[in-house]
Amino acid sequence: MIVVLAVVGGVSAAATVAMTARGGGHHASGPTPSGPPPTSSAAPRPQRGWPDAGTTGVIPGSKLSKVDHDVSITKSGTVLSDKEIHGDVTIVASNVKISNSRIFGQVTIPYGNEDVRDVVLTDVELDGQRNGPPAQAEPGIIIYGGLSCIRCNVHGFNLGIAIDGVQPTLIQDSWVHDVWPPSPGHKDAIITNGSSNVTIDHNRLSCEVDGCSAALGLFGDFAAITNWVVNDNLLNGGSYCSYSGSLDAKKYPVASHIKWTNNHYGRELYPDCGIYGPATGWSPAPGNTWSGNTMARAGGSSPHAAVPEPQS
Repeated sequence: MIVVLAVVGGVSAAATVAMTARGGGHHASGPTPSGPPPTSSAAPRPQRGWPDAGTTGVIPGSKLSKVDHDVSITKSGTVLSDKEIHGDVTIVASNVKISNSRIFGQVTIPYGNEDVRDVVLTDVELDGQRNGPPAQAEPGIIIYGGLSCIRCNVHGFNLGIAIDGVQPTLIQDSWVHDVWPPSPGHKDAIITNGSSNVTIDHNRLSCEVDGCSAALGLFGDFAAITNWVVNDNLLNGGSYCSYSGSLDAKKYPVASHIKWTNNHYGRELYPDCGIYGPATGWSPAPGNTWSGNTMARAGGSSPHAAVPEPQS
């Protein structure tokens, strides 16, 4: 059952596999919004280093009311808080706020709703319960419009977050992990197959199982990748820990206006962050900046080693 809510005030084939499962390889069309990628206006929550169970998801001690069905949000200005939702949440309206809630299902701004914007998830846990089919890509969050995910805990899906629109999108202070199950199908903690105006700031991103392409994978399969800010994230796992959007084999082979700064490539899963190394898919295209990215030294010694600009 789906309940419609209108309550106000309360190198890789990864890209093709993922996009096909999310809508047949379509992408947003129309003009790209002007202006910089978004920044967060959420109230601060104490951080203990990298995001974890104590600093993301539902605030400890919260009392949640149970919603035992899928939810469809169709009215602008809808607000949901302190919910435990057993079902998927579909959003086709702008200015939607969901806070301090746990969702046992996906959150989706579906294809065809590319004008939806200013959707904000704050202190939300999305639990896929490791139920996804091995051969399909079923992300915890699917974004064809504009969405901010602040202090989110996304886990147990076979893709974490899929971003494929042009509206401003922000993932900040969030933990995306426990990608599942291991299989030949390609997986990522965060993936795009072509998008613009995205900020990925101070997140902990891990792709832990066989079949992972990257912790953060930018692939220009269906649209150009432009105007991304990737700053101060901890990355672990995948063939490489990051693909930065420029790959000769893709339809849109060069990402532009990409700022990739102060990210930390970890050794939690592999000695070189990913199976083959920390990073690939970078181009010195107009507006691209690679600076301050480091690899943890073996044994946790400091200082960390600089990660040089990778090649596409």
